[in-house]
Amino acid sequence: MKIKLLTSVHIGTGEEIPLYEWKANNNENRWLRIDWLNLPLSLFPSEDVLRDFNKLKAWHRESFSWDIAYEHKVYEAQVASGISLPTEGREIFRECMKNQSTLEPIIPGSSLKGAILTGYLYWGYESQGKFELGPY
Repeated sequence: MKIKLLTSVHIGTGEEIPLYEWKANNNENRWLRIDWLNLPLSLFPSEDVLRDFNKLKAWHRESFSWDIAYEHKVYEAQVASGISLPTEGREIFRECMKNQSTLEPIIPGSSLKGAILTGYLYWGYESQGKFELGPY
């Protein structure tokens, strides 16, 4: 039995990451989450930027470079080629499940078991015209 993905796999946590908390590098298909709690105040043109959300968004889009964001990242991810990253300032990034010690994306075992079971049932229906579930 072969399993073929029909859609992209994303095991989400339900958390949405707002546009000012991440940065994308479309040239290298990389994405990172910014550690805002440890950004030095000297990076901001004025304290006013921190008080006004619209000014913060504009500063993030126009002046906050990838290199500076990279120095102050929580974690980063390499995105597979062929998958387009969101346009900064226009989309919310949805968080995925991660290993809590390495922060690397993972697919939980329960999701894999569900995918394999669904594939098995589909294969059984296609090849024999019926579903059969026996003891596990």
